[in-house]
Parts: sequence; C-alpha cells; structure tokens
Amino acid sequence: MKIRTIASAALLAACLTSCGEADDAPLDDSAAVEEIDTSEDDTAIEEPESEFGKGYAVPETTERLRSVGITDDLVQQLAAVGQVNNYGLSIEKPMTEFEKQGLAIGQMMNCQDVNAGDRTYEELMQEDMSTGATWKQVSEMYGFLEESFCPHVRPEPAQ
Repeated sequence: MKIRTIASAALLAACLTSCGEADDAPLDDSAAVEEIDTSEDDTAIEEPESEFGKGYAVPETTERLRSVGITDDLVQQLAAVGQVNNYGLSIEKPMTEFEKQGLAIGQMMNCQDVNAGDRTYEELMQEDMSTGATWKQVSEMYGFLEESFCPHVRPEPAQ
C-alpha cells in the first residue's frame, strides 16, 4: 500500500522563499509529493481492551461518588430508574457499571447545581424533554432524584 504525502504548494514556496534558496526557481508540484511504501507492514496493532471498554466500574469514579455521599447502592438505584426511563444507552441492553457511573456523575452534578441554587429541577426537566425524553420519563427520573438521590449529594471536597 502506498501512502502519498502532499505538501501544500504555498507552504513549500513560503519555506523556500524564507530560506532564500528559491527566489527565482520555478515551483515544481512534483517536489511536494513523497511516496512512502508501507506494503511490508500492513499488520494492525491491536491494543488490549481496557477495563473501561469492558464496562467495569472505575475505582477513581467510585471514590469520587462516595466522597460526595453517593453510595454504590444509590448508583444501582439510579441506574434502575434510568434504565426503564431511557436514560441509559439502550432500554433493551442493561447498563454496564461504567455507564451507571457516568449517569451517576452527571446526575451528581445536576444535584449539586440544584442544591447550590444555580438551577432548578424544572429547568433540568425541560432540558431533558427538549432532547426527546417524555414527561413520564422525566417525572420518574426527577422524582427519584429529588426524593432519594439528591438529598445525599454534598459538594465535592476541595482538592
């Protein structure tokens, strides 16, 4: 397989002019094309699948959630509510632990915004509905957040 690297004629001209070597030399586009032969090395390098790719929980994220009062049990409860209300990637496919943590982090930040008075549940609900969630889905999710999840969420500790 041949890969062609084509340099911009303007860039080449600017370089040659600034070097003082090509002031009067005609610009030849063929000089801007370099062919590299990679036919001997067509082997794809496969990276080992990371723990994130397998859907495992990330220990640092677990610690971050715990540091603001979100237990592993709360993450599971949130995921269950999220799964049936289309807050996961798919209703048919259960969320991985990694996806559950992602949902929990996102809702943790929403809770912190509401708890700090920066946003309201109504604003967040409207935002979710504007991206396709139904009133029933949003009502169930934010009912759970307001009653069961957000009361446990504290501000993140200073670092």
